[in-house]
Amino acid sequence: MILTLIVGVAAVAALLIGATSLLLRAAAGPPQSSPASRASTVASELVTSRTTTSTGAATSTPSAIAGVSDSEQASEPAVPHPHVPVVGTGAAASATTTLAAGTSLHAGDVVVIDAGHQGRADMRLEPIGPGSTQMKPCVESGTQGVVTHVPESLVNLEVALKLEKALEAHGVKVIMVRTTQKVDIPNSKRAGIANSAHAALFIRLHCDGVNSPSAHGFLMLRPGVNRWTGPIVALSKIAAGLVDKAVLGTTGALDRGTQVRNDLSGFNWSKVPTILVEMGVMTNPSEDRKLSTASYQQEIADGMANGVVQYLHGR
Repeated sequence: MILTLIVGVAAVAALLIGATSLLLRAAAGPPQSSPASRASTVASELVTSRTTTSTGAATSTPSAIAGVSDSEQASEPAVPHPHVPVVGTGAAASATTTLAAGTSLHAGDVVVIDAGHQGRADMRLEPIGPGSTQMKPCVESGTQGVVTHVPESLVNLEVALKLEKALEAHGVKVIMVRTTQKVDIPNSKRAGIANSAHAALFIRLHCDGVNSPSAHGFLMLRPGVNRWTGPIVALSKIAAGLVDKAVLGTTGALDRGTQVRNDLSGFNWSKVPTILVEMGVMTNPSEDRKLSTASYQQEIADGMANGVVQYLHGR
């Protein structure tokens, strides 16, 4: 009887101990995993959503995970807007620089911008072309505003700097002949800079001064055929036409036409296509004032950039 009572008590105690153990495990929660297993769990929770690029190709973009920083998440390269210029790097970018859907520039294309004249004239003489006995001053002083009295060299430089930025925004590589008034660079050397760069275009910026105060508008100059310019005449003519039309479109300036010149040192020393733009007439009071405003200068620069880019596309 006593033995039976002892066995019964022991069974009850065992049941109580088992129940207590189960309650304790339930309160403690599931077993803690190792760091490696937690990483595996996070990876399995990385759910990707399907998106479509502008070219129609499907890509996977990881969704954000709480507790995981952007830098820790896998990501795909951003797909550029088809009309936003992209200047890339690496092997793909070395072939072309994308400007817009369906169009591109060769990465090797360089445009050299020459802001005509400089702070001080250099009246020493140099040949108008290689080996010529005909001489002209290295750099003349240029004209100045009849009302503003601003020197042409400064207006040329201000527009040149705006043109540089406008072309670079299109992905064009630009070399500036000068970025300050304090230089002394003969016209032959300016052409030499473009030659050394193997420029796709050498564009020379000037303003005009004429005897008639009523004269105004935009004038384009391009090289004619002579013993130096033969190889560059055809492309220079194309560039002149495109830039002239584009500037007239952005500015609404009077079209003063195009002149073919054989006597300009900057043309005759050039071995690359070249044009010279007379952006306006500084001896005209109204146009003088306009040429010194940042807004009109930007219109000129934007027009030239548009024309240059069209030219580069067509090469």
